[in-house]
Amino acid sequence: MKHIELTRAESAALKGIAILFIALHNFFHWLPFAVSENEYQYNYYKTYHMYEHVKQLSPNLFIDFFSYFGHYGVPVFVFLSGYGMVKKYESGKPVPSFLKFTSYNFLKFWKLMILAYVLFFVADFYYHNYSVCSRWNVVDVLCNFTYIVNLLPNPDKNVYPGPYWYFSLTLQLYFFYYLLIMRTGRRVLSISIVTSILLQAVAMFYIDAPGQHDAIQYLRYNFVGSLLPFCMGVWMARYPIPFNRWMIIPAAGITVLCCFNALSWLAAPFFVVVMAVCFIKFVHPKGINALAWLGALSSYVFVIHPSIRLFTIGWGKSGSPYLAALTYMAVTLVLAIGYKWLLSKVSKKK
Repeated sequence: MKHIELTRAESAALKGIAILFIALHNFFHWLPFAVSENEYQYNYYKTYHMYEHVKQLSPNLFIDFFSYFGHYGVPVFVFLSGYGMVKKYESGKPVPSFLKFTSYNFLKFWKLMILAYVLFFVADFYYHNYSVCSRWNVVDVLCNFTYIVNLLPNPDKNVYPGPYWYFSLTLQLYFFYYLLIMRTGRRVLSISIVTSILLQAVAMFYIDAPGQHDAIQYLRYNFVGSLLPFCMGVWMARYPIPFNRWMIIPAAGITVLCCFNALSWLAAPFFVVVMAVCFIKFVHPKGINALAWLGALSSYVFVIHPSIRLFTIGWGKSGSPYLAALTYMAVTLVLAIGYKWLLSKVSKKK
C-alpha cells in the first residue's frame, strides 16, 4: 500500500473540484425546489428530503446533489490550506516573524478581495434599483475587511456577500497553525481534532435549545468547526499514511451514512477529504491539467461568482435552472480570467 502524496498539479486539481462544487452549490441552494444543505447546523429533515428525492429519482437530482453536498468543497479547501502550510513553512527555509506572516496574508486577501467587493456593491446597488440594500452597513464592511466578521455574535447576518466568510476562517486557521501547530507534533494535532469534535457536540446537544442552532453555527463559522480537515492536511503533509485509491468506495458510502445522524455528521469532512484525495488519483493526466487550470482560477472564481449569481438566480427560479447555471458558470469563468489578468498587471506595475 502506497503513502499519500499530492503533486502540485493534483493539489491544484483538487482546488478546481472544490471551487466547482462551491460555485454550483452557491447557485443551486437558492432555488426554492432544491434540497437544502446541512452546513452550519444539522437538521435531519434535510437529509430525509434528499433521501426521498433519490428514492423517487427526482428529475432535479443534479441540482439536489450540488445543493446538498456542494458545500463540502469547503473542507477540501481547508484540507489543502493545512497541507500547503506545511509545504511552505516546514521546508527548511527561515520562518517569517508573526508580523510578516500576518501582513503577508492580510495583503494577499485584500488584493484579491477589494475590487471584487466593489464590483459586488455596484452590482447589488444596480440589482436593487439603485436603492441602498439593508444588508450594507459600515460596521459589517469594516469587519469584513479586517477579517473579524466571523467573530461577531451572528456572523451569518453580517457577512455580505455570503461566501466571503471564508477569508476570516482561513486567517484564523493560519494563525492557529503559526502559533500552535507549526512547532508541535502528532499529539497536538490529535488533541485539536478531538477538541473540535467535542466542542461541536457539546454545542449541539447541551447548549443549543431544541430547534435552535446558534452555538454550533458560531463554531462552524470559525476555526473550531474546521480543525478536522485542516489538521488532516497538516498530518498528511508531514507523516506517511498508508493509502489505496480504492478507499474511495467505503469513504463515499460512509460520507452518505454520516448525513443521517447529527454526531456522525461532524465526522463527514474526514471522509469527504479521503474521497477527494482518492478520486484525484483516478483522474487521467489530461483531466488533472484541466482541473488544475480551474484550480488556478479558484480564488478569482470565488470572489467573482456572488456578483454573477445576482443576475442569473432569478432566471433559474423562473424555470430555466440548468441554462441559468450554465450562463452563471460561463460568465464567472470569463470574468475570473479577466480579473486574474488585471491583478497580475497591477502587481507588475507595483
